[in-house]
Amino acid sequence: MKFSDSVVMFDYAKFPILGNLATGAVIGLDSAEERVCRDAFEAGSKELSTDDFPPEFCSALSEGKFFREEHDGNLSRSAYLHVTQRCNLNCVGCYSVNSKRNASPDLPLADIEVILTKLKGLNVDSLVISGGEPFFAERLARYCFFCKDEGYKERFCNNEWNQHKERDPSKVVWCCG
Repeated sequence: MKFSDSVVMFDYAKFPILGNLATGAVIGLDSAEERVCRDAFEAGSKELSTDDFPPEFCSALSEGKFFREEHDGNLSRSAYLHVTQRCNLNCVGCYSVNSKRNASPDLPLADIEVILTKLKGLNVDSLVISGGEPFFAERLARYCFFCKDEGYKERFCNNEWNQHKERDPSKVVWCCG
């Protein structure tokens, strides 16, 4: 089996660690496990046999998705779609903070349609609709209808602290089915 490209080895406080940057999983290695993993990394192939490890270690590798998955090319792919920069909060450490917060206009529907069409061409089939606070987007219902027509599965990443009285998220969510 081969390690995923996101798997790295490093030492922490003189302890050898195998980490998966994609999943956040980490496993401490004993000396035998370290030797086999290091040999695989140094050989450049990152290929190893599960016969070299006890079943518990192989199970941990599998659960942490350390191995490259074989597939037929039909992977589900996700993308984040930031539909607005407006937000009713100013959270420390927010991944979406920028100097145009609450000042930039929402993306026009035509731009969203171009973006979604290009993403579809890249086999993206799942969207996380985000922002700022996505329920503040003026055209959210139209975005969702277009997503649904294109066959996307949608989810929302929002702050669940929607204090805006003029917009009721329950009137939008139904169209995203």
